[in-house]
Amino acid sequence: MDFVSKYLGKKSAITEDLIKQIHEILVKDVRGGELEPGKYRELQNWVVNSLTGEIIYTPLPPRNVPGLMKEFVDCLNKATDISPVLLAGIAQYQFVDIHPFLDGNGRTARILCTLILYQNGYDFERLFSLSEYYDKDSPGYYKAIRSVRMIRNMTQWLEYFTDGLKAQMQEVKQKGELAIKKEIIIERASKDNLNERQKVLIHLLDNPYINRARYVGLYGVSPRTADYDLSELEKLGFIERIGVGRTIKYAIK
Repeated sequence: MDFVSKYLGKKSAITEDLIKQIHEILVKDVRGGELEPGKYRELQNWVVNSLTGEIIYTPLPPRNVPGLMKEFVDCLNKATDISPVLLAGIAQYQFVDIHPFLDGNGRTARILCTLILYQNGYDFERLFSLSEYYDKDSPGYYKAIRSVRMIRNMTQWLEYFTDGLKAQMQEVKQKGELAIKKEIIIERASKDNLNERQKVLIHLLDNPYINRARYVGLYGVSPRTADYDLSELEKLGFIERIGVGRTIKYAIK
């Protein structure tokens, strides 16, 4: 992502040399350099499901790579009448389909995709990585990739890609809102002279709820003290009570 940051705001053309630089940076220290950083493959390779070991796709022979990559970058730089989001999704798929390097194609494709978004005004300030989304859903990722070859249509892949982008953006938004909420609570807690134990509010921002037993365990106080502290926080409007009797727990309000 630091490499991508160098190109923020630059609406320069995507070139084969740039793509080779990205690949070189990503794999130069992997397997003692045997992955030939920044060089198109001269051997046949395969796309393999890392979880099952299944061969998903056999790319075209290496002799086809130079011509396919030239056509790829030409199309990228001429695509001015398409949404940047769709362009990034299409570019990611097509790059993986060509599979120009021995290894590291997926990572290079995702960096290239991110660069396209950055250059078109989608500045996420390095707050997320699409790789995280794919790593959490490998079966869905491979299914979407394979769908293009099976039905000769990119619709399912682009839906998956845009859903992933949306999910990551929502996560960034939630993290931002949580950070703001933490600042507000810390400021309020300071003004209301809350004791250290009652700063359990910060704990509640990262956990769905707390009950008396959990409070006692966290701070080593008596159940009576726990009840008092939690009751005070409830009166001040920081937290709200959920349930009755032994099932009582408290959540951030």
